[in-house]
Amino acid sequence: MGMTGYRSRDEGIVLKPFLPETFERQPANRVFFKGLKWQGREFNVDIGRTDTWVTLTKGEPAPVQTGDDPAVLVTLTKEALKIPTRQPERRDANGNASPCAAPQQSSIMHLQ
Repeated sequence: MGMTGYRSRDEGIVLKPFLPETFERQPANRVFFKGLKWQGREFNVDIGRTDTWVTLTKGEPAPVQTGDDPAVLVTLTKEALKIPTRQPERRDANGNASPCAAPQQSSIMHLQ
């Protein structure tokens, strides 16, 4: 699973990316994973502080679950797919966890 939150399922790819505040004692602003595989397809995951970009590099389009609801899927194609990067759990002054915002339907960025 790791930072990508990648899980392989028969019905599709699950991605729940997370970027820690630091990585190997250095501030973490971006991490890139190349060549992840699922059922004959390959894709890259570029995790930034607020957004993650996923690009299919080999194979047919694939269904992707990016939130907690397995019934909500988006389609990964050769166009870059933008999904939100999960944020660290926030706590209020009393130490209570603040809920994270619900994942939004993904959008596509057209690269030129």
